[in-house]
Amino acid sequence: MDINQIKEVARLIVKNFSGQKKIFLFGSTARDLEVNEDTFSESQDLDLLFEVDPEVFEQYCQICQSDGFDLFGQPHDPFSAYWGYYSLSEMRWDVIRNVFEIDTSLSKEIVALLGGKKVDIILFPFDWENNNEILNAINARDPKFSQNIQGDKKLLFEK
Repeated sequence: MDINQIKEVARLIVKNFSGQKKIFLFGSTARDLEVNEDTFSESQDLDLLFEVDPEVFEQYCQICQSDGFDLFGQPHDPFSAYWGYYSLSEMRWDVIRNVFEIDTSLSKEIVALLGGKKVDIILFPFDWENNNEILNAINARDPKFSQNIQGDKKLLFEK
C-alpha cells in the first residue's frame, strides 16, 4: 500500500463527515514509511489517528461506553462471553462508521482499497496532548502510549 492509497482510505473514512479533522499516521505504519517513503508493508494494519472537535470525541466516547468498551476500544469486561461472539476490531469499526457516517457501500469501498489490511483508528479531540484527563486515561492503560504516538505521528492531511 503506498502513501496515496493510505490518504485515499483516510479521505473515504471522513468523506461524509463535515466536521473539522486532522488525520495522522502513527505506530508501525508511520515507522514503516520512515524506512520506505513510498509504501508500508511490514505492518499488520494501517494505524490512523483522527483528531476531531471535543463534541465529536464525546459522541464517540458515549457510543463506546454504551457498546461496552473504553475509548481505546478495549472491552470493560474482557472475560465476558459477549466477546467470544463479536470481534473487537469490528465493534470499533462500527463506532467509527457511526461517528463518520460511513454507509455500507462506502464501507465496502474502504475495505476493498485496504486490500486485506485492517485499519486501526484512534480518535482523540484536538489538543489531546495538553488534556490531563485524556493523558491520564491513556497513561493508566499504557504509560508509554501517548509518548509513542506523539513521537511517531505524521500528518496526512487536515480539513
